[in-house]
Amino acid sequence: MLAIYGIYALFGLAAWIWAQLGQSKRLPAKVQTAGWIILAVAALAWLWTVSEPRIVLSDFKKAYLPAARHVLHDPAALYPGVSPTFTNLPIIAYLFTPFTLLPPRFAGWVMIAGGFVCLAVIPWVLARLFASDAQGRLMIAALCVMSGPLMNSIREGNTTHWVFLLILFAWRGFASRRDVLAGVCLAIAGLIKLPLLLFGVWLFARKRWQAVAAFSGTVVLTSAASVALFGFELNRIWYERCIAPFSRQPLAAFNVQSIDGMLARILVPGDHLMQWEAIVEPGQVFLTAKFLVTLLVVACVIVTCVLAGAPKSERDWKLEFGITLCLALLLSPLSWSHYYLLLLFPLSWGLAGSLRQEDKITPGWLWGITAVLLALPVLRVGPVEPPLLREIIAHLAISHYAIGGLMLLGILLAQRRYLRTRAR
Repeated sequence: MLAIYGIYALFGLAAWIWAQLGQSKRLPAKVQTAGWIILAVAALAWLWTVSEPRIVLSDFKKAYLPAARHVLHDPAALYPGVSPTFTNLPIIAYLFTPFTLLPPRFAGWVMIAGGFVCLAVIPWVLARLFASDAQGRLMIAALCVMSGPLMNSIREGNTTHWVFLLILFAWRGFASRRDVLAGVCLAIAGLIKLPLLLFGVWLFARKRWQAVAAFSGTVVLTSAASVALFGFELNRIWYERCIAPFSRQPLAAFNVQSIDGMLARILVPGDHLMQWEAIVEPGQVFLTAKFLVTLLVVACVIVTCVLAGAPKSERDWKLEFGITLCLALLLSPLSWSHYYLLLLFPLSWGLAGSLRQEDKITPGWLWGITAVLLALPVLRVGPVEPPLLREIIAHLAISHYAIGGLMLLGILLAQRRYLRTRAR
């Protein structure tokens, strides 16, 4: 595990050295471009090899593809047992039914190909949104290529990278005052990844009424359609098995990167890193710590945004958009590692966009540490010597995505308060 992190650091060092050579004008443009392509391909191939899961397309094979078959032929089989693999609203399974028309092996290749198409499109969209020069575009490309959560999502055969495109299109609509489009995109993203439903609360708090109407209408109509098609009972089973158990009973698996998961790994006795079932009795210490930390984080967000006042510029709206993203991932009991690729939105703006140029209070090293914590490869904890080091990794360091999310949230909150005060 430590060796993998070391190789990851070497890729970062190689990229930095190559960038310095490019800035010094010592290399012909074609040589510089060829070097970046070779470095990017090597980094992607290496990340694909070392990233979790060990079984490629594990989510696609055990959750999405079976759900697509069940929804067509036997909807009652969507949520078997107490820990079903498919955890979305029943109607969402229809999104995957086209894969049932293909042979299973070919369907998997299509899912992987779609993931790499996203990997190509995401940095292009981010660059269009945030980068003002070639150096900014290069930084955004590097953030995406070296993103462990993004590779984890593709390798899992998950949908988070597709949802991220929805988030980016939602922001584009939001920034151009096409609030209906933004509300619909955010609602669809939230129905697929439930933590993102927090955007509805933010839209309501900021009185973007057209977006609120589009958001709530999409959620209500989709939920009503799910009940109409599958009946109330199946939707109740979905809630009872996929949502309700985790309000008080956390998961402490290594790839659960929320406040709940981080505190459970620290405070609940035992080794739960490879257990994907809720801890039935986490103990009063955990519950108290969860309440206090959650209250502190939410209070900081509310107080900062209230004191800063209503957003007056696109920069203010962008900050609160990023703050909502961070808060959604941190507060959800089930924020998987690949969810943190969504934070490429504020990271790209902060490291390659106008925010970095306007930021007078955040040290560059703090941005760098935050970016690294959010970009490391998704790994499970293997044998590490000495045992004390393994304990530190297993109980604290493995939560680096949640820690990075908290750091990024703090940076964005500081910017929201500082930039608003300076504007006044």
